[in-house]
Amino acid sequence: MGRAKKDPNAPKRPQTAFFLFAADNRADAKKCLPEGSRVSEVAKKLGVMWKEVDAKTKEKYQVSRLRSFQVSIKFQSQAEENKAKYAEEMEAYRNSQAVTANDSE
Repeated sequence: MGRAKKDPNAPKRPQTAFFLFAADNRADAKKCLPEGSRVSEVAKKLGVMWKEVDAKTKEKYQVSRLRSFQVSIKFQSQAEENKAKYAEEMEAYRNSQAVTANDSE
C-alpha cells in the first residue's frame, strides 16, 4: 500500500512564519557562508538567524517589494491568516467533493 495520491485541485497548505522569513532572507544567509555552500548549510544558517530574531521583529517584519512599495508582513499573523484561509478553502473543497460523489451515485 502506497500513499494516497494528492488531488491537484486541492488547495495548497500555507507557508509557516519561518518559511516567509526564509524566503526574504535567503540571500543574506548565503552571503554569510562560503562560496558553494550546500542547501542544508543555508537552511541551518536561516534557522540560526530565525532563532536570533527578536519577537518584535518576528511579529512585525517589513519587506520592500514590487515597485518600491513597502509591505509590512507580520510573519506570525500572516501565517495564521494563511492557515485560516487554507482551512476555509479545504472545507469548501471537501464539500464540493462530497457533492460530486453524491451526484455520481
